[in-house]
Amino acid sequence: MLKNLSFLIIILSCFNSCIEHVKTHGGLNKEQQRAFDKISEFENHISELHTKSESQPDKVLKETQSLINQTLNSSDSLNIARNKLDYLFSLRAEIFYKTEQYQNSIDEIIANSEIHLKSSLISSHDNLVLACNYMKLKKYKIAFEQIEKAGKGYYITDYILGNFYENTEEIGKAKEIYLKIIREERSHYKFYELAQNRLTELEKESPKLLTELYFPTYNPKFKITK
Repeated sequence: MLKNLSFLIIILSCFNSCIEHVKTHGGLNKEQQRAFDKISEFENHISELHTKSESQPDKVLKETQSLINQTLNSSDSLNIARNKLDYLFSLRAEIFYKTEQYQNSIDEIIANSEIHLKSSLISSHDNLVLACNYMKLKKYKIAFEQIEKAGKGYYITDYILGNFYENTEEIGKAKEIYLKIIREERSHYKFYELAQNRLTELEKESPKLLTELYFPTYNPKFKITK
């Protein structure tokens, strides 16, 4: 068991901020460094699987299921199983979403919650993935509820809420959300330009509305900022 588990979680959650934190607090002990290295190696593999899934989704689904079974049946002395499962289930949910198997995508998110959280607690990211799927299933009320559960504090929630209003043809509300993003000058986020583009489209006499929500990938190589 690590002496400072909360510190490790910070390390595994956000590499950029953790590096500065480590420099400030004198570095990692040997056990923490091993965990850091192992999860970095695993993230590289997950990114490779994301790329592979674009052309071989079925093969990646089989491989990720094997990795899930392996993770669940192995010892976790470094306390990184939770991080691995998050990546694996999120990738599977994304593959199912992209292949239009929306209920299967939902099931992956629920399964992840039940396995390692031992509760009904779901992260903001997973709430938004659920919202994307329920939107495709035309379960708009549930999709909206999932967006609300994600919370406005999560970086992409507002933009996805704007998407929701486009899907339900509430153009005024969608424009209001996009304009809010622009006025708050969140230009360091990649979705800032997306919001600008959507606002430009909605200003047209006959705008082409979105028919889905922005899907928040959990690919560790994807940068949310410019």
